[in-house]
Amino acid sequence: MVKITWFLILIHYLGVNHLANLTAIILAAGEGKRIGQTKWNLLLNGKTFLDIIVEKLIAVSIKDVVCVVRQDSFPQDTRINFTVNNKPECGMFSSIYCGVQKNLQALGYMIFPVDHPLVAIKTLDKLYATFVANRHKVICPSFQQKLGHPVIIPNHLAKKITFSDYPGGLRKFLLDQSSIIYKTEVNDENILCNINTRSDIKD
Repeated sequence: MVKITWFLILIHYLGVNHLANLTAIILAAGEGKRIGQTKWNLLLNGKTFLDIIVEKLIAVSIKDVVCVVRQDSFPQDTRINFTVNNKPECGMFSSIYCGVQKNLQALGYMIFPVDHPLVAIKTLDKLYATFVANRHKVICPSFQQKLGHPVIIPNHLAKKITFSDYPGGLRKFLLDQSSIIYKTEVNDENILCNINTRSDIKD
């Protein structure tokens, strides 16, 4: 078994996108009804959720970042690309579809919900290194046997995602495609932490 440590060293030396063309898709088109506003511009320690996630992706050298937003809530950030989901009420699948369409040539797509800003940089590093070694598999982080986010989906599966929602969600879709899900154990409980209310935000 190839040691992840050596992949991490190689990734940082060469730059990850030379090893595997990965697009990160930040899902930020939700209305944020329970929290009272769109989540991408919520603040944590003086930074928006979007800023926090983008900085972490840049830190692990993921250069192709697409953020899917609503028509009425458009961030200003020249570091990344944006695309609008005109029908975000259609669910997560519609936003993933919009993000994938921005770069159909990527080998894989890291699906990153904007309400998971606390995921550690070392977790992103490990997920990407695992994808480099297993490019045709779904890479999913696991903390104490529980699966979380972000998930990396290979190109051949991402292209099967349609705009309409899927009964049972993304995980059910992947299982129905007979996908090989590579569970990557990480010491990061924040892969399970999606922020839905203001009480979930701890400065």
